[in-house]
Amino acid sequence: MGNIRKTDDKGEIQMKIIYSTDNAKFSKPLGVGLGNFDGLHIGHVALLNVLINECSINNLHSIIYTFIKHPDNIINKNLVTPLLITAQKKAELFAKLPVDYLFTKILMNLFPGCSPRNSSETSWLTG
Repeated sequence: MGNIRKTDDKGEIQMKIIYSTDNAKFSKPLGVGLGNFDGLHIGHVALLNVLINECSINNLHSIIYTFIKHPDNIINKNLVTPLLITAQKKAELFAKLPVDYLFTKILMNLFPGCSPRNSSETSWLTG
């Protein structure tokens, strides 16, 4: 983990960047915002404000789970989706928000252990 910012005026620790969850430890349960977030438009900011508010109300730490490589490039290996901003710029934008953690994932396969045929047949439950 690394800090993109130091502490604020109140001495509170700011956003930490996580590259691996193997040894990550959190002092509270997490509320997660998941997405590619290639740039931060008004829709992204609205979504992240809901995350931040819900985490505050429910005494959760907030974490943004995002990707270095665009997921389209994983699904269709022949497709090259250009990124609008670099991973560093993305981290700098998130650091301006009152978010506790940024988890940056390098995607190699959206569904590890599954072939593309099996991946499309996988059922996902949410809730």
